[in-house]
Amino acid sequence: MPGPPSSSAQSQSAWRTRGYLPHADGAGMTQFITYHLADSLPRSALQRMEAECAQMPDGERQAALRERLDGYLDSGTGRCILRDDACAHIVRQVFLHGEGTRYELYAWTIMLNHVHVLIRPGEGWDLGRIVPSWKSFTAHAILKTAAGAAAGPDGSAVWHREYWDRYVRDAGHL
Repeated sequence: MPGPPSSSAQSQSAWRTRGYLPHADGAGMTQFITYHLADSLPRSALQRMEAECAQMPDGERQAALRERLDGYLDSGTGRCILRDDACAHIVRQVFLHGEGTRYELYAWTIMLNHVHVLIRPGEGWDLGRIVPSWKSFTAHAILKTAAGAAAGPDGSAVWHREYWDRYVRDAGHL
């Protein structure tokens, strides 16, 4: 496992927003990414969690919300199509496909309704290109499986639109 990002990688980082929180993203920056199936987090559950955390101070609120979201996803809500070996294999293969060209792949886990992956993007690649490519390819392939075909009434939404990323700042954070 690599050490923390070098200071040159940090200085080349691109801080940007996807509409709500700032994100550090760029080549050489180790990233921990989580994304989940479209049916695994109903809007009503997210709104309830946000309301529970609304009165907390900013720093506390984000940590508490993240903890609640993680707990909710870990409870195995939704149809959990990733329990199907064929669907999980598709996700695994897409992670391995980009290894060594688009990113260094350090670790991943495929849960029943979400995935976690730890990567360091290569030159010319950022999360805004990598994660959507994973989701697009896997969604099309999963919909061709028996479990994927049963994933939803219209069969179109496999993944939730968003993903969560965390820039790994140093060896302790890693």
